[in-house]
Amino acid sequence: AYWRAYALCRSMAHQPTPQPVLCGLWNYFLSRADLRRAQLLAWRLITFLSQPPASECLLPAHNVIGQTHLFKGEPARALSHIANGMAEHDLRTHRRLADQYGEDPAVVCHMYAALAYWLLGRSDRAQWWIETGLELARQLAQPFGIAQILWAGLLVSQGRGDPASVQAQARDLIALCQREDIGFWLGGGRILHGWALAELGQPAAGLAAIQEGLTDWEASGAVLIKPYYLALQAEALVRGGAVDAALEVVAEALATVQRTGERWYEAELFRLRGELRWRRGAAETVTVEADWQRARTLARRQQARALELRAAASLARLWRDQGRRRDAHALLAPVYAGFTEGFATADLQRARALLDELARDAEGAPSYTADQGSPKCGGGVDDKVF
Repeated sequence: AYWRAYALCRSMAHQPTPQPVLCGLWNYFLSRADLRRAQLLAWRLITFLSQPPASECLLPAHNVIGQTHLFKGEPARALSHIANGMAEHDLRTHRRLADQYGEDPAVVCHMYAALAYWLLGRSDRAQWWIETGLELARQLAQPFGIAQILWAGLLVSQGRGDPASVQAQARDLIALCQREDIGFWLGGGRILHGWALAELGQPAAGLAAIQEGLTDWEASGAVLIKPYYLALQAEALVRGGAVDAALEVVAEALATVQRTGERWYEAELFRLRGELRWRRGAAETVTVEADWQRARTLARRQQARALELRAAASLARLWRDQGRRRDAHALLAPVYAGFTEGFATADLQRARALLDELARDAEGAPSYTADQGSPKCGGGVDDKVF
């Protein structure tokens, strides 16, 4: 239907703007994780930024280009387009954009800005985008937009390591989707709810919910986000003691990344594979370290500080256990020091506890005192990694 609409636009004497049609085509291919075609369509929309019609709203084009960068694993580039798009947004004149585009581009910019900021290590800023996006979606009275923001909020809360919040928010999302017949986000709500159940001590119930959500997601035709969802399934499997099954799921996720080019969560998949191999014993040590080095390199290349911290912490624990405490401290300390917010999150608290342990135990190592407003962690290092 969108291809036919695009052909009609081009055949008319006074051609209407094809921007809504191109955005619809892009959304179709992005949802199916066809990043190659999605990027080609995004490039077409770049022409609207260089030669905009006077009456054209450029927010949808910036949204398309920004999201394409995000899912390719370029969160910083994504934010620049989101910021440029939002700079020209006027709620009074643009409140009917959802009628043209099927979703409100300003609401979408909020949800993906939150994801980008979390990847960049700005989890408090990410939460701000969730809260303001939810306020906007409610002001526009758009149930679909509210569902979008609730879903993004789940990803941020999961990234912050807060399963109780994920559980509560997922229930809200599921209830909204069932009430408003929003099938697209229902699967995601069930998957995140299942992850929370597994984290809170109910792995069997969690896995059942995750499988139901994956079935819903695939039935919609969506492929995007699947590597992330599979990572959550692998974590739930580990909670139930099924390490080998978890490894198979991670392998499927990495194969999906290679096939589609959706790379925003790729670093965490390699880190997760290393954690699973580590659980299988010392014979896996060489491949474990290779996975964590690769995860760290990928995260640094993408400027995904949140994922870099996880990879660095995993590698630092390995080196600690090998007696390389100085190296472990030197590796993790600068990554931790690069954070300016989010110190109540699980990843930062575990990293801080590990640094404190390494600083105490390493002979002659300086004490790590830069708390940057972070809460003190009691006891020894918490080796929980999922």
